[in-house]
Amino acid sequence: MASFNDLAQLTLWCGLGACFTLAAYYATYWVNLYFRGARKQKTTGLLKKAAGRPKRSRPMRRGTAASRWDGQAHMIGQFMLAAQSGDLPEIKRLVGMGIGIDACHARDGKTALMKASESGYHDVVMFLMEKGARVDGNGGRSGKTALIRAAERGHWQVVEALLRAGANPNARSRNRGKTALMGAIGCGNLASALLLIKAGADVHARNWQGETAEDIGAKHGRLDLLELLRNRGADFTGHAGSGDSHSQGEDADEWYEILGCQKTDSCEQIRAKYLDLMKQYHPDMIQAKGLPNPFVKFANERCMLIQDAYQRVMKDRE
Repeated sequence: MASFNDLAQLTLWCGLGACFTLAAYYATYWVNLYFRGARKQKTTGLLKKAAGRPKRSRPMRRGTAASRWDGQAHMIGQFMLAAQSGDLPEIKRLVGMGIGIDACHARDGKTALMKASESGYHDVVMFLMEKGARVDGNGGRSGKTALIRAAERGHWQVVEALLRAGANPNARSRNRGKTALMGAIGCGNLASALLLIKAGADVHARNWQGETAEDIGAKHGRLDLLELLRNRGADFTGHAGSGDSHSQGEDADEWYEILGCQKTDSCEQIRAKYLDLMKQYHPDMIQAKGLPNPFVKFANERCMLIQDAYQRVMKDRE
């Protein structure tokens, strides 16, 4: 049987062990708490420092492939902007630096020749063609050539320059199958239409919707233009003065259409419009503008057409 001293000694050692265990636990707790707070404070400071510091990309060495690509893309952007705004000195500078004359804009796929043609800058177009730009290249979302872009915007001087450089008058756009003649007639560009007919544009060509240039002209009310082109030998037969295929009422509508009048207009209004058109298309006025001889001939034919329409309208009102 254990004595009292043995029990007291056992109790003492158990108490000391419990105290030691409790002290070790609290010591571990406070040490972990201290280091966890320090790590958190350090991490927070680093995050704040990183957030306030501007992010810097990795420096790129000069002469690498990526830096050369960025420089070329920037030059092409400048080249296209200069062509669109008609900045010939800037275009010459960039060409002298070695930029490709047929380089395409990465965003819209147009070349400098296309942009200059649709903007009507004749001097820029001439310079680009002298440097070897492809005149029949098509690009952009619509896939139009430079000739189509110039014709549908009324830039007859650019149309003439492109045709002289060998542009195909029957080239089509990829998107709708549009030709330059369709664009010229649809937009009422009479001078370009004459140049294209003379260059051999196919008047029977159809776009992807099955429409000819004549169909497009009739749809847009270009009956006087079709009549004028027919007088110059264009083989239009379906619209605007095709002889017996029109009734008298349809012919009367065409006469008013040529004069730009309505059947409800008075004789005084029609005469005023007639005199205004004769003044606008008088051959002397065309010569005073410095236009070439084909356009003087065009003005003569136009005046004859206007006079004929006016006489028929006045006779129909008697």
